Amino acid sequence: MLRYALAAALLATSAAAAIAQQTPMPATHDEVRFEARPDASSARSWASDGQTTVINLLTEAEMEALGFGFADSVMENGMIYAHVPVWFSTGPEATDTVAHILTQTDGPVVVMCAGAVRASHIHAAARIRAGEITRDELDEAYPGREWNEGWLNRLLGETPEAESTQ
Repeated sequence: MLRYALAAALLATSAAAAIAQQTPMPATHDEVRFEARPDASSARSWASDGQTTVINLLTEAEMEALGFGFADSVMENGMIYAHVPVWFSTGPEATDTVAHILTQTDGPVVVMCAGAVRASHIHAAARIRAGEITRDELDEAYPGREWNEGWLNRLLGETPEAESTQ
């Protein structure tokens, strides 16, 4: 439970700090893997693979649809759990929160959502905001991924504020 409390505290403080941030973000964590919708055995499998942290991007409705206590499963398997609900209307605040978590994390991290699309987009946006890669380098940095440019614009804060609903 302490690890969950730490993750929750980190989330609460990171959003405000990231929004106020005027300089490029620190480098993101490089031991990241993207996963799709978990099942009841996912957390056990990820922990046995050496993952230390799970960043869950599922919305509350998606979490309810899982039908099991995913957060509890992650923590019972000794990993840190962070929940940053992300949908396609999400803005740069979520990107900054995920990036902040990644900069504070030791060990391999799972970033997961329903199909790993949100996970790869938010990770790529965090790396772009940190100055690690450019949009022109996305295909090389993430081979085989398809990019929704409009959503990347929103995650990067390049969409007018009135259009962002985060």
